Amino acid sequence: MKNIILIVILIILVFGLGILFGSKIKKKKTGSLTRAWQARTEKKEENKKRILEKIQEAGKITNDEAQKLLDIADSTATNYLEELEKGGKIEQVGGAQKDTFYRLRKT
Repeated sequence: MKNIILIVILIILVFGLGILFGSKIKKKKTGSLTRAWQARTEKKEENKKRILEKIQEAGKITNDEAQKLLDIADSTATNYLEELEKGGKIEQVGGAQKDTFYRLRKT
């Protein structure tokens, strides 16, 4: 009977320690993910700012030029340009893919 009580106490202690350390690890991991997400968001905003600066300088930009400027994939450049367009900062000109470019939105 005494052995059973000791085993039960030991099990409770092990589970308690597991919960305690598990929650600390989760908090630490969540903090790292939050910082990584924040850094990614800051980089994205910096890249969109560079696109706007290039448009101000050159008057326009194409998807290919944005890719080369930022050393990013086609889909990423498309996403940035679409976000800037949806945000009302730029407008797309042209419909054929080769002829499409973006310029500052006229107010």
